[in-house]
Amino acid sequence: MIYGTSIQGFREARPGVDCYIVGHNLLKAHATAYHSYVNDFKPTQNGQIGISLNSEWYEPKDPLRPKDVAAAERAIEFYLGWFANPIYVGDYPQVMKDFIGNKSTAQGRNESRLPEFTAAEIEYIKGTYICFCQPIFVELN
Repeated sequence: MIYGTSIQGFREARPGVDCYIVGHNLLKAHATAYHSYVNDFKPTQNGQIGISLNSEWYEPKDPLRPKDVAAAERAIEFYLGWFANPIYVGDYPQVMKDFIGNKSTAQGRNESRLPEFTAAEIEYIKGTYICFCQPIFVELN
């Protein structure tokens, strides 16, 4: 069931773990598709490849309150930075690594629930874009 509905769907066997493993593998698969296109098809097709990242935008409840500002920034890092940072910067956002790592330690885990990239994977994933695509949805009343 999907979150209290009667709809059958994907359910994490390990909540708070599987989503990070799936996201990690998605980023590696994206890099593989990018390099495959650039090496095997771009020379003859001269096309572009990127990844479209959906994201919410978060504003602090009170922009004068540092905790609210930090929470809004953290939400963006977790939502957009989770996938954008490895592609554009080279690794997961530090705030995400710290937060999940600390939470994992508090839960008695020996390692973070967020998988780590090897140095080779960081190099392979970083820069796997030609354009940045982000859909914009506007509700018109």
